[in-house]
Amino acid sequence: MDYLSDKLNLEELYRASPAATEWVVITGAPSSGKSTVLSKLAELGFQCKPELARVIAEENPRLRDDEAIFQKTVTLAKHDLEHSLDQQHLVFLDRGMPDSITYYRKAGIDPNEALKSCLTHKYKKVFIFERLELVSDGVRTENHEESELIHFWLMKDYKSLGYDPVIVKKAPIDNRVKFILQTLGISNNG
Repeated sequence: MDYLSDKLNLEELYRASPAATEWVVITGAPSSGKSTVLSKLAELGFQCKPELARVIAEENPRLRDDEAIFQKTVTLAKHDLEHSLDQQHLVFLDRGMPDSITYYRKAGIDPNEALKSCLTHKYKKVFIFERLELVSDGVRTENHEESELIHFWLMKDYKSLGYDPVIVKKAPIDNRVKFILQTLGISNNG
């Protein structure tokens, strides 16, 4: 696997004026519990958006035959989704645009191609989940080593874009949800 250079053309970042949002990103390596926690948040009444890579892979599994095309398709779908959301409404996102930088690296694509899409919105908060045991489910294609690298690059890529990701430790689902809500200053009486 070639994760390319860590060099991002951050000159564009310094010229960008991303729109501030109330959106919260839940991200992490594959099989880290993101979707499970997002399901719990949705049960509690919060607006949550699914991982678009998973949705696209389930709808069109053959698209995974060319990882570069797949990642570009996912990036476009995330771009369209984010442009359809109300910036002032709290929304939990299963992965944010900067995840595309990491996944472009994994696919052997220049990560700078995904950078521009990352500069239109600024997330309220980014949570990166600690890795759990990797579980193969027919949609995930990563192995243990790739999962470790994805976690490393997600942290590095979000930080390079000016975010201060909050690590969500391994814990029962309810504890992770409580931690996220407390960090955001949201009381949950449910």
